[in-house]
Amino acid sequence: MFQTPVAALAALSLLGCTSMQVMEQPAAAAVKDHLKVGEQVNVLTRTQHHYDLKVTSVDEASFTGRDSADRPWAVRYDQIEQIEARQFSGWRTAGLVGGIVAASAVALAILLHGLDDDIDDAVRDSFGG
Repeated sequence: MFQTPVAALAALSLLGCTSMQVMEQPAAAAVKDHLKVGEQVNVLTRTQHHYDLKVTSVDEASFTGRDSADRPWAVRYDQIEQIEARQFSGWRTAGLVGGIVAASAVALAILLHGLDDDIDDAVRDSFGG
């Protein structure tokens, strides 16, 4: 009964936990220092090729990642025009979870208040009170 709403809220909460952050002026040293294995990145090369990759290795001149079809791609830092890294935000997650909990509490209170009125009416009707 509650499985579908709970699954929907869980999926929605994951959207609020991450954001794509553009690395300004992607100098090779800056890119290398900011990339982490397992991180999801969007890359635009100087030749206008776009890659959406999960980083699998980082070395001095390039990084390697896998696309959604699990194909490996090596990207040299000096060929990167723009790079965006998906970053987790604990504060955004906490805010989203707090909002969901607060909205659920308000909805539950309204529901219980409505049920309480129905029960009071049923008792009055039954016992003439």
